[in-house]
Amino acid sequence: MSSISDRGVAKRIFLSLLVAGTVFIGPSSLSAFADANAVIGMNNEGVKALNAGNFALAIQKFEAALQMDKSYQLARENLAIAHNNYGLQLAKSNPQEALKQFHQAYYLNKTNATTAQNVEGIIRMLGKDPRDFKTRIAMADQARMSGDFVGAIVEYAEALKIKDDAKIHVKLGDVYRVRDNVDDAIKEYQAAARSGDSAEVEVKLGQALQAKGDLPGAVAAFGKALQFNPTDSDTLDALQAAWEDALKKDPLAPDNHIGLGQALQFRGDFGGATAEYKQAIQLSKGNNPTAQRLLAALPDVIKKATIDKHINNGVDLQSKKLYGPALEEYKLALQAAPNNPDIWVNMGTVYQAQEDYQNAINAYQKALQLDPKNSAAAEGFKSCTDSLQEKQIAQAEGAAGDAYKQGKYDESVKLYTALVQKDPKNAAYYYNRGAAEQMLKQYDQAMADYNTAMGLDPKNKTYSSAMESAKEAKVKPIIDAAVAKHQAKDYAGAIDGYQAALAIQPANAPLWFNLASAQYAMENYSRARDAYQKAMEVDPKGQIDDLYLMAVIDEHYGKGPQAQGEYQKYLAQAPSGKYAQQAKERLTALNRGDAPQKIKGVEELAKEKAADDAYQAALNLDKAGKTSDAIAQIQTAIANAPKEPDYYAVYGSFLQKLGKFDDAMAQYKQAASIDPKNPKNQEYLNAINDAQGDKVAPIADAAVKLQQDGKYQEAIAKYQEAIAILPNNGPLWRNLGSAYQAADDFNNAFNSYKKAYAADPKGEVNSLYFMAVIDENYKRGQAAFDKYNQYKREAPAGQFIKEANARIAALSKNVADTIAMQTQAEAKADAEVQKLIQQAADAYNQKNYDLAIGLYQQIAQLKPKEPSIPFSLGAIYQSKEDWSNAVQFFQQAVNMDPKNKQYSEALAAAKASAVGPVMQEGYQKQTAGDFAGAIPLYEKGLQQYPNNAAGWTSLAACYQATDAFQKAYDAYKKGYDLDPKGQVGNLYFMGILDENFGKGNQAWNEYRDYVAKDPRGAYASDAQSRIARLGKNVNDVVKLQTSGQVKAQGEAAAAYDAAVKLQTDQKYDESIAKYKEAIALLPNSDSFYYGMGTCYQAKNDIDLAIEAYKKAISLAPNNPTYKQTLSGAQQIKAAPLIDSAIKKQTDAAKPDLPGAIADYEAALKLWNDPSTHMNLGTAYQAANNLNRAMQEYNTALQMDARTCVECYYYRGTLWEALKNIPNAIKDYQSYLRAAPSGQSAGPVRERIKILAPAGKR
Repeated sequence: MSSISDRGVAKRIFLSLLVAGTVFIGPSSLSAFADANAVIGMNNEGVKALNAGNFALAIQKFEAALQMDKSYQLARENLAIAHNNYGLQLAKSNPQEALKQFHQAYYLNKTNATTAQNVEGIIRMLGKDPRDFKTRIAMADQARMSGDFVGAIVEYAEALKIKDDAKIHVKLGDVYRVRDNVDDAIKEYQAAARSGDSAEVEVKLGQALQAKGDLPGAVAAFGKALQFNPTDSDTLDALQAAWEDALKKDPLAPDNHIGLGQALQFRGDFGGATAEYKQAIQLSKGNNPTAQRLLAALPDVIKKATIDKHINNGVDLQSKKLYGPALEEYKLALQAAPNNPDIWVNMGTVYQAQEDYQNAINAYQKALQLDPKNSAAAEGFKSCTDSLQEKQIAQAEGAAGDAYKQGKYDESVKLYTALVQKDPKNAAYYYNRGAAEQMLKQYDQAMADYNTAMGLDPKNKTYSSAMESAKEAKVKPIIDAAVAKHQAKDYAGAIDGYQAALAIQPANAPLWFNLASAQYAMENYSRARDAYQKAMEVDPKGQIDDLYLMAVIDEHYGKGPQAQGEYQKYLAQAPSGKYAQQAKERLTALNRGDAPQKIKGVEELAKEKAADDAYQAALNLDKAGKTSDAIAQIQTAIANAPKEPDYYAVYGSFLQKLGKFDDAMAQYKQAASIDPKNPKNQEYLNAINDAQGDKVAPIADAAVKLQQDGKYQEAIAKYQEAIAILPNNGPLWRNLGSAYQAADDFNNAFNSYKKAYAADPKGEVNSLYFMAVIDENYKRGQAAFDKYNQYKREAPAGQFIKEANARIAALSKNVADTIAMQTQAEAKADAEVQKLIQQAADAYNQKNYDLAIGLYQQIAQLKPKEPSIPFSLGAIYQSKEDWSNAVQFFQQAVNMDPKNKQYSEALAAAKASAVGPVMQEGYQKQTAGDFAGAIPLYEKGLQQYPNNAAGWTSLAACYQATDAFQKAYDAYKKGYDLDPKGQVGNLYFMGILDENFGKGNQAWNEYRDYVAKDPRGAYASDAQSRIARLGKNVNDVVKLQTSGQVKAQGEAAAAYDAAVKLQTDQKYDESIAKYKEAIALLPNSDSFYYGMGTCYQAKNDIDLAIEAYKKAISLAPNNPTYKQTLSGAQQIKAAPLIDSAIKKQTDAAKPDLPGAIADYEAALKLWNDPSTHMNLGTAYQAANNLNRAMQEYNTALQMDARTCVECYYYRGTLWEALKNIPNAIKDYQSYLRAAPSGQSAGPVRERIKILAPAGKR
């Protein structure tokens, strides 16, 4: 046998792709290499489109390459990159389409973490949660419905990572089936079976296995499906189809005919099953025990199937409540199996459902005869027997109840009597019969039945209520007759009737009360008391008033202490009861030692009634405005009850209303004299005072009018006239004091206030304050101080408490610092001032500021020591924007009253406004970018008004913009110190400046202070970042850029933007010039070098592009984009050499192996690519330089074993050539593990068979 090295080694060439993948050249076909060249060319076109940013074209080219060679891994990887980059390009403009591109990229390369992150990121951009199971399922379903199967696969798979779910495995398997990816579909269906198996899952698994050609597996799956649902038509169809497929492959196999026969038998196709079993016997030369056994059993199977069919039909109809048709099916089943107890049980359940209990019992009995141990039949028999009896009883109960409702009470009694005989322990029957008897007015019989019901069911309140109802019905006519006699004053007859009713209803409290009332009317007080007592025992709460009546009777019999106790008990239990007032009066009388009161006789009561009627009539007439007529009626009341004080008091009120004050006072005095112990006497005496007040009222009103008119002496005389009538009236003395005070007679005013307070210390407490004011007027500071304090103690919330507190505070500092009272002349001057103030206010409101100023100047002459006058002048000048005069007068007000905060604030605001134009000009220059011009203006304004916190902050910003960092820090601090709350942001800028000064710890504290005081401030986020950075290393400070650096950055950014635009417009030379301009300004910007590299590459100057990319990488070594782009440029540079090498190596007429090796090695210097190392290895192997070939294969596998998997095969052939069979076998096995269906899998397996036959491996 020839060695492998002799068999066209030169043709086993591995060619590299230009981007990042591989294509294989078979060892036996140059036409395959020609196809590989086309694949490489198509891939190269895709790479060019990818580098140019034309992702759609790149995708088209890579897909075309994969259509040519599906195993072309590099094209697959490039396609994934193209989809990913296309998604990035679409992310902002069309996120939904971008998601589709990311799905494609992830599907092609599921190990790419970046693409996975892109998928999640775009889902978040769409406002959804990528970690939510339901969200991923919804997206998958949507993709599936829109025909985006790749998107559906990705989303279902990601959902399953969140939660394992059998239904989702099935959905994912279905999508794989649609894409004809049977192996993956089988894996998903198997996963679904593990999570939650079902007939549906097993059927789908069987169909997938059948599609793969795994008939045994498919049949097993269909068998499991039938275990879940033996009648499932889909499963039966699939099982039959599986055996039919088996027969197509091997029509002469008896087992296949047996399998199809069983499938047909399961479907109920017994004819077809018979034919298949016979065919199996025939193919077995007449001897197939399995087929013969199945064929012999078919008659019984058919019979059982027929019975089962009728039973199943019956059950189905019964479940739909179609009881008639269900019975017919069960009867058909009985024809085939009359001794089947289960069918009889099913029939019994139908009859039972129809409430045909007798037929149900018969059916259950038949079942029990056939199977005495049938528990279902036994339970059904018992249940129906009970139900039948209940039904019969219910019918009898219904008939009795219907008779009662229809008024057929005699019939109802008879029916309930029959029920009682059947069930003598049923209380309801006695109760219902009693109700019918009561309707027949057979009260004694009814009560007897109610009594029996109560005995059987003592807790049933309905029965006891019915008993009471019957008693009430029996006793009602007796009570009605007794009440009629009572009303007719036939007390003896009424008593007999009440007693007869109580014999039937002894617990009727109102009856006992009525009996007591009749006995009381007959003046049989002793028995009346007993009856009242009995009523209370029956109903203590409802008859509580009876306790008062018992006390009255006890008092009548001289039992004073007993009556006292009963009155007290009555008031305790019924404080607002019917007789509460009378009980109070009697209790008070007995408590003070009065003799017990006799019950009044008829004559005495008649007089009292006459007096009360006249009294009520008097009140009604007075209410109607007929007071004169009311007097005659009240006089009649007094005549009938001369000892009733209230009548005299009412008589006095009538006289007072008519203006007869002296007569009224005489009546009030009479009322108070009747009973010295009467608690209402004080009311009568107060009424005398009220009458005196009414008498003096017109005099006092006249005095007030005179005082209001300024006629103080006449008013004083009138007040004195009123006081002569009411000498102890505090308000009159106070008014007299105010009249004296108005007349500037402060001494008499003081004395009047003093008498007012003496007459009514509580009501006239304000007089203390008035006396204190007068004490101050006479320079009696200590006396005034004492009275103010007394007023404060007695009236802490009094009308003048604020003023009193102010004077206490002043006098406590200097008791001689008294205030003189204003005389009439001074008051007149004040009035003139108020008039001028009003005129000035009117002028001000009309914006006639000069007139207002003139009026206030007049006021200043009248009130030269009043600070509010210059303050008002300052405010007017402020409105005129005359800041100089405004400041002057505000300053004057502050000098006169330094403690007035309003004056100080107004002065400060005026000063700020005075410098406003200067500060505004500074602000305009600052916002225009003229920081140097703004600084002197801000400094000038702050010199004039240094308390402008915001001004210091603005000045600080200008200092910072002009690189005067220390001045900036000082100004920020000044602004913050003046207004810590309003200028809290200055802390942040102070921190930035301290960082620039290298004071990391101080900056860290300032940032923390800022965040603590303004956690949601404009700079809070950046301050938090700076706190974190300095917290790790307090020396890791960030220096500020100078204005020159900032300017350079701005110019560089502008140049870079211009370069990008020029590059976009394909003006490459101009663009490169701009890139170089930007680099000159910022030589360490990696992005500038990278941009310039892309521009060089766009104009096909690959060498300069590579140089620029390398510079960008040196500045940013961790940027993967720069490295990837450099690799792409190097690929393009190396491409001609690789193309040349391939042509030289594969020239059929005259291969140039040394030339190919030279080109490959030159290409590797430009681009160190694993595929090129592999191709170089094939060239060395073809040139029989096995050691160098081994080195190149080793290098390729070390760089990328997955892409260069063919190296295992090639290296294995080298080991064979070197007679190292173990290493050769090891490499061949490595190949099969890595690529079991790879391009060289067939030859590899052949070599293993030869080198390591079965049993020796």
